[in-house]
Amino acid sequence: MKIKLKLFAMLSERLPAGAEDHTMELEVPDGATTHQIVRLLGIPPELATLTLLDGVHLTQRERDQLLDDWLNVCEWVPVFFLWRPNLPDEGDNHLIELAVAGMAGTIVTENVRDLRGGELRFPGLVAETPAEFMARWRGTHGHDDDSAS
Repeated sequence: MKIKLKLFAMLSERLPAGAEDHTMELEVPDGATTHQIVRLLGIPPELATLTLLDGVHLTQRERDQLLDDWLNVCEWVPVFFLWRPNLPDEGDNHLIELAVAGMAGTIVTENVRDLRGGELRFPGLVAETPAEFMARWRGTHGHDDDSAS
């Protein structure tokens, strides 16, 4: 499968010449885990981090679990219609449209106030901050400590 990978700071030296926006495309085996990709690139595991907005930091175990779970359910979804939820910021309407088309249950954003303010409601679709999402995810998966970082 083909993935896009962004590398910043000292890891950007591992990007191929001419890479734009700190991004490279990489072909990896189907079902490859984040751990395997990090090893494939020769990145020391302690340098491979993912920090979500709002200061919510994930342990290495949580990062691997979250990204592996996410990659296992991702699929390309064409959007053939436009829902107009009439959000306070017209520029946010596409987020609801994409979530509905992709049958998502959650939109993770710092902008929950605007996303929760639409006239058209979709049962089963919620907007959560990264902190709210991680609290719920940790509760569901039983990860509530940083001991595995």
